[in-house]
Amino acid sequence: MINENGISPCPDKVRAINDILVPSNIKAAISFVKMAEYYRNHIPNFSTLAQPLFDLTKKNAKFIWGEEEQNSFNKIKQILSSKLLLQYPDSSIPFIVQVDASNYGIGAVLMQNDGKGEQPVAYMSQKLNKQQQNWNATEKECFAVVSSIRKWHHYVAGRNFIVRTDHHALCWLNRKYNSNPKLNRWRMALQDYTFKIEHVKGNKNCVADCLSRYPVGEPFDDEIEQRSIAIQTEIQPSIVNTITTRAMKQQQQQQQLLEPNVPASTTHQPVRTFDPLNVVNHITVFTNEQLKHHQQEDNSIKKIIENIEKTPLKIEYCLNNGILCRNVKRINRIIAVPVIPKTKIKDVLLAYHNSPMNGAHLGIDRTYYKIRDRFYWPRMYYDIAQHIKSCPNCNINKYSRKKPNGYLNPVDPPVGVWENLSMDFVGPITPPSASGNKYILVITDLLSKYVIAKATRDNSALTAATVLVEDVILKHGAPNQILTDNGTHFTAELFNAIMSLCGVCHIFTTPYNPKSNGVCERFNASMCDVLSATCNTKRNDWDEQLSKITFAYNSSRHVTTKLTPFELIYGRLCKLPFDLPQRTTTVTEPHLYVKQLNEYLQMAKQIARSNIKISQEKSKQRYDANRMNETYIIGDFVYVKRLGLNYKLASKYNGPYQIIQQLNESIYRLQNPNELNEIFNVHTSRLRRCY
Repeated sequence: MINENGISPCPDKVRAINDILVPSNIKAAISFVKMAEYYRNHIPNFSTLAQPLFDLTKKNAKFIWGEEEQNSFNKIKQILSSKLLLQYPDSSIPFIVQVDASNYGIGAVLMQNDGKGEQPVAYMSQKLNKQQQNWNATEKECFAVVSSIRKWHHYVAGRNFIVRTDHHALCWLNRKYNSNPKLNRWRMALQDYTFKIEHVKGNKNCVADCLSRYPVGEPFDDEIEQRSIAIQTEIQPSIVNTITTRAMKQQQQQQQLLEPNVPASTTHQPVRTFDPLNVVNHITVFTNEQLKHHQQEDNSIKKIIENIEKTPLKIEYCLNNGILCRNVKRINRIIAVPVIPKTKIKDVLLAYHNSPMNGAHLGIDRTYYKIRDRFYWPRMYYDIAQHIKSCPNCNINKYSRKKPNGYLNPVDPPVGVWENLSMDFVGPITPPSASGNKYILVITDLLSKYVIAKATRDNSALTAATVLVEDVILKHGAPNQILTDNGTHFTAELFNAIMSLCGVCHIFTTPYNPKSNGVCERFNASMCDVLSATCNTKRNDWDEQLSKITFAYNSSRHVTTKLTPFELIYGRLCKLPFDLPQRTTTVTEPHLYVKQLNEYLQMAKQIARSNIKISQEKSKQRYDANRMNETYIIGDFVYVKRLGLNYKLASKYNGPYQIIQQLNESIYRLQNPNELNEIFNVHTSRLRRCY
């Protein structure tokens, strides 16, 4: 900071050091000394300066804090926060963010190494509130990483930097998905940064450790966590008010035509800001006198009242105590229901749909029949339907009773065998086999349906790569492409490096859409059924039966190709152990045999491809029957169906999210308007339109 007194460190950078409390016990004194000792190479006469504090750390020493110890403590704090020690940030040198968390706070130090050792650029220390103190250790450590990076965004954004932590479980943070929703939201929030996480021993992390054990900053709520909290029942409708839908756009354009002085909007994109606490839909209860007053202010109702004595209106309407009512026929009688002016339609909809007692968020027909016996206004069914379709509570918390959206889009079969493969892990299988195997790696050729199944002890990337190389590439050659799911064993750098080295195109399925890898998934189901029927009563010899049932499957006629997988691979029928021996053996010249084999394989592949296409057409007809194929455009807002719900009353959908790209007929790329770094692909079957 530059002022009339010269250059001095910015107070925000050194507040964590300046406000640190005086040690009240030996443990606190040791923590402070270890932190200061980390920078002893940059502090002149450190041994002499810190000797009073070192004396407190000796064995059997009593904690007596006197004037000498206080002077040493103050001088070390002054040096740690002075320009003598603090490094000026250099954009050409990578930054190092060293973090730690304790039960009561988080601490971090931003450092750089200019060749003379690591020196601090800024410090951070923050207390944890009561809710944050109840987090587990991994969540606290991850919160320290997120908070420090967010605080020093202006230093590390757009640059490669290093994050150091003594919590080894955080090394996965920027590499793979985590089942903990909180940790995964933080992981997505850090996708905008380029950093590497390094593990450091606890005794080498003394600076951040001291700052976390004795925090000085007031606790604050995590913004990402606050935005992800489920919105309360009667507050959720306000989300719609912050989204510019197509109907709202048309209404705004009409208002602009009527009011030429109002400047036109310069953007065509929907508003990205979502503030559910900003606007709340309140239900305004009105009396008969108030309804009469609102009717008199409505021009269309006013005209009906003025002409009510005329023949068409006299039959349809009547006046009850000065209130205009509509005569409606119900079964064997005619009842008069009040006519609602336009200004009060929203109140009626909120009262008879959103309120727990009157409406309880029931469906369109139930709400319509309840309202039509009590009130009337033109096009009321359409207004009720639109209100319920745009109700966030209904969209988020209700299942759709219809078939999932989207038609089936079959993939053309490959031209040859061992060109396109699909891979998938099955397991963990309970109980494990007697030899310790827990998983089965299944590799399927998409043309011949030939299967390779291998029992494995784990489902790591190394295991998947080893089986692929030894059982496929070294025996049948490298395929053109391989289709897998998004498991960490397939997304790992090791597996993708081998794919690239062998010249194989690696294709991923859409997350949570097993239909994308239907060939493999269908065999997995059959394999599990057959294994359970062939293994022993203890169910621990399934790995011994696996190769046998795989052979039986490959030598059996496939329902799709109408040929056996063995025949499409080797050009002949498979001879089984119980087949009768042939009495004669035909000897053919090698070149004639090769010619006959090629002709037979070419014909077999054509038959197989033709049969696969016929089967795909039949499957598509069955799948598409009574199913909608709703399409979306870029800029639409949608809800995404949640999977793996663990309790009945959980919300069924998340969102709304905005569509930013259409990848193909069924796959869309979505973005979270509240967190622009959260971008993911979703199949159309999990989407629900946000009106």
